[in-house]
Amino acid sequence: MHTVTVAPDVAQAGTVTLGILEARVVVRADDAELAALLATEADRAATRPVEDIAGLPAVAGTRSLYKALGKDPARYRPASEALLRRLAQGKGLYRVNTVVDINNLMSITTGLPGGTYDAALVQGDVVLRRGSPEDSYAGIGRGPLNLDGLPILADEVGAFGSPTSDSERTAITPETRRLLMILFGFGEGVDVQAPLGRAAELLARFAVADDMETRVLRV
Repeated sequence: MHTVTVAPDVAQAGTVTLGILEARVVVRADDAELAALLATEADRAATRPVEDIAGLPAVAGTRSLYKALGKDPARYRPASEALLRRLAQGKGLYRVNTVVDINNLMSITTGLPGGTYDAALVQGDVVLRRGSPEDSYAGIGRGPLNLDGLPILADEVGAFGSPTSDSERTAITPETRRLLMILFGFGEGVDVQAPLGRAAELLARFAVADDMETRVLRV
């Protein structure tokens, strides 16, 4: 399992709790049962007023950390907030593959931003740190992303993930055989243990996940 740590610059900005999961998986284009579950939860999330989303504990905690690090969360929204706003605005939820769909399902049901990465493409140890002006990557579906001030995940090669958008370099594809999932919990009282267990259950059910390891890191 990849070693994951939190750098002092992020730890000093607020309470950080990470749910970390690594497993062998089978990535499929679609699953009818998962699609139905995702549609049900998306419909439920769509009933929440847009103005209430920023106040959800997991979203509010992430926004507070962004501000403490010097990033405007209204310009660089956490992925979970962006998904929930999309649903509340009646735009629907896009589908990618079973693993990414599970990641999105976790985000809309918990408010936690999460990233899922091809573990074979993550090189060495991982650190959650504050992005610098020199950090950049091609975000999935976004092009070059300004990472300065964002909490970012970096490996021995460089930055590859953040609670706002992940990189193309470590993206989940049909060829992925092992994944690394990280649920980002920021702020006091934000639970990642139960969501981590739920994610493990969904991955076993819809992505044939086995050889699974999970842990919670709190700083």
